Amino acid sequence: MNSEAQKIAEGKQALAENQRLLDQSEQALLQQEAQVKSAQAQLAPISAQKSELQSGTQQVEEQLALAYQGMDQIRSVGQLSAEEQMAQLPTVYAQVTAALAQLNLPTDVLGPIPDLEEIDETMIATMLTAAEDTLNPLIAEGEQQRAQLSGQLAEINEQEVQLQRAQQQVNAGWSQVSAGRQELAQAQTQITQGESQLSVARETLASEQANGQSLLDKGWLEYRENEATLQEKLAEFKERAPKEREKLEDVKKEVAEKEQELLELKPAVYRVANRDANPGYSEYQDNAERVSSLATIFPVIFFLIAALVSLTTMTRMIDEKRSEIGTLKALGYRNWEIGQKFLLYSSAAGITGAVLGLAVGFSFFPAIIIQAYGPLYNLTEYDTPWYLRLSLIAVGVSLLCTIGIALLVLRFDLRQSSASLLRPKAPKTGKRILLERITFLWRHLSFIQKVTMRNLFRYKSRMLMTILGIAGCTSMILTGFGLRDSISNIIPLQFEKIWQYQAVITFDDEDSEAMSETKAAAEDIEGFEAGLFLHTESLTLAQSGVTQQEVTVTVPEDPAALSRFVHLNDRVSGEAYELEGEGAIINEKLAKLFGLSVGDTITLTNESGEEFQLKVAAIAENYTGHFAYLTPETYEKIFQETPAYNSELLKFNQRLSKTDEEAIAADLMAQDNVINVSFLSASADALDDTTATLNIVIWILITSAGALAFIVLYNLNNINIAERIRELSTIKVLGFYDREVTMYVFRENIFLTIFGIGFGLLLGVLQHQFVLQTIEVDIAMFSPTVEPMSYVYAAGLTCLFSGVVGIAMYFKLKHVNMIDALKANE
Repeated sequence: MNSEAQKIAEGKQALAENQRLLDQSEQALLQQEAQVKSAQAQLAPISAQKSELQSGTQQVEEQLALAYQGMDQIRSVGQLSAEEQMAQLPTVYAQVTAALAQLNLPTDVLGPIPDLEEIDETMIATMLTAAEDTLNPLIAEGEQQRAQLSGQLAEINEQEVQLQRAQQQVNAGWSQVSAGRQELAQAQTQITQGESQLSVARETLASEQANGQSLLDKGWLEYRENEATLQEKLAEFKERAPKEREKLEDVKKEVAEKEQELLELKPAVYRVANRDANPGYSEYQDNAERVSSLATIFPVIFFLIAALVSLTTMTRMIDEKRSEIGTLKALGYRNWEIGQKFLLYSSAAGITGAVLGLAVGFSFFPAIIIQAYGPLYNLTEYDTPWYLRLSLIAVGVSLLCTIGIALLVLRFDLRQSSASLLRPKAPKTGKRILLERITFLWRHLSFIQKVTMRNLFRYKSRMLMTILGIAGCTSMILTGFGLRDSISNIIPLQFEKIWQYQAVITFDDEDSEAMSETKAAAEDIEGFEAGLFLHTESLTLAQSGVTQQEVTVTVPEDPAALSRFVHLNDRVSGEAYELEGEGAIINEKLAKLFGLSVGDTITLTNESGEEFQLKVAAIAENYTGHFAYLTPETYEKIFQETPAYNSELLKFNQRLSKTDEEAIAADLMAQDNVINVSFLSASADALDDTTATLNIVIWILITSAGALAFIVLYNLNNINIAERIRELSTIKVLGFYDREVTMYVFRENIFLTIFGIGFGLLLGVLQHQFVLQTIEVDIAMFSPTVEPMSYVYAAGLTCLFSGVVGIAMYFKLKHVNMIDALKANE
């Protein structure tokens, strides 16, 4: 910094000196410029004479040229022969005389031109000599004048050149002075900038010195602290070095042993498996087949009910058109022509219903089912194309249920004669029924009840169709509610009844000291009740014809304490199992898949292809995953190694919130040997989301079944009233009130509904069990129990639909025109 200031001071001093020298040079230039101007003033008159001198010189030059020209001509004539001289003499005489006249010389020096005859050589020589004598002085004088004039011009030119040089020197001096002043200005600017930069540099230096001093002080402080830490760590190192050396020696020995084991390893055995060996792929294929089976069952039931509705509808329609058919037949129409009307009606209904059904079936239901299974397989995108084969099957069955039934019913009427068709169809005759033979019971029935029983068995086909229709719809409703129960019960049964712990800690390796520290950390958590160390490993169980399953072998450190964390019991009898003896306790779903029972032996395979045989000691209730519980002694005996406890179950005496679980997981994950902490609530929530999606499918099934039940009941009751309109009008004429007429019909519906519900509930139980076995996945088991309220819901909904239909029939019967009904056949 000081050297820069010194340089600036020296620059200022040099700048002042240069300024002084520049001023002196400027004064000298001014003096020199004055001298040049004085010389220019003196040279001005001379320069004015220069043109005159140049003009005189030119004239002298011209006269000399003429003189020399005349001299040359004279001399050329003198060199000629006498004859040539005489021949050219006039010409030369004229030229010389002209030249003398131009030079302002007397022309008479040559005398008059003589007569050619008088001329001789002497005369010619005399004339030439006279001409030369006249020209020579003139030439000498011209040369002298030319020399004087040339000298004067050269002197003037020299003075002008000297004056120009002096002016150029003055101009160069002024240029140097101007350049010097510019350099001085630039130097002054540089000095000013240098002073400004020097000032900024001084301020920056002061700031950097302050910061540097602060950093230096901080560095010294850190140095002293680190030096103290170093001394502590050094003391700790000296203290732990002997122990660590021992550990190092142990590790070296272990490495040597492992290297020896590597040398002794047998060549690797490679196993090649196709995608069918992948449990995920096989399970997805199985699920697709189950859904396919389910999609085969329910359409059959729906088609049967649709056929039943079509049968009753077409039967009633053809009975109403009985007289019209007889008239057409009497007019000569052929059977095919008469049947076209009914076939056209049935085909239009069948095709319209099939198209609407295909539109819903190919877009709505598949999307819901895929969304239900999507979370299990991470299916985010899917397509629901239209399948031509299935469409043709659906349309074909739909037309079979409409056109086929129409042809079947028409066949009986078209075989009759026109006369019989034109007459009203004779009502069915009453017969004694089986109940009348039970005298004790029959006597205690009222008149209306006896009529109801006779009417029921009088129209056996309608009774059978009503019972089957109600039974089919009730069974489907019960199946829907039963599936809802089976799916929804998984969470409370698995996560509350069977698994009674809340969290699982997974360790990196079996480090007893680290595991003890983790256990101590868990015990310090508020609400902690108990913990249990486990050894878990995954093996596979395979059998011909059964998809390969992954089984988790679980070995608790204390088998007696396992019942506090996992409740093992028989699902049917409720008998609790204790983990003891040499056998393994497996789950019920695994036993069902492989057809296992107590006392059987299963063969498990690890990743290396080694096989281990386990004896089944008990089969316990479980709804998700496959497991096999073993005692430590049994595990060591079968696997020929001591179980390495790699996880711990945690049980708390209070319900944990999401915030509590996150805080507990954070505390436990801070331990060195912990690689994961998972809570059952997360699995329960995920399963709950899946069951919620499946419940949508169930409710769609329930809604469809309920709507179908309502349609069946309404259609059957409507046809029943239409067929018996004369009978009902008759009893109305006899004085029956509207409520009594309604109960006359509705009482039959009540009995049929009760019988249909009873038969439907029995059919629903069987149907529920079949559907449940069809839709179950391999890694899960649904609860086969149907809750009592589901029976109530199924029966109640059927009764509700029957009641709604009864109310609708009441208003229809109330507005029956008795006179028109009784004279309809006339």
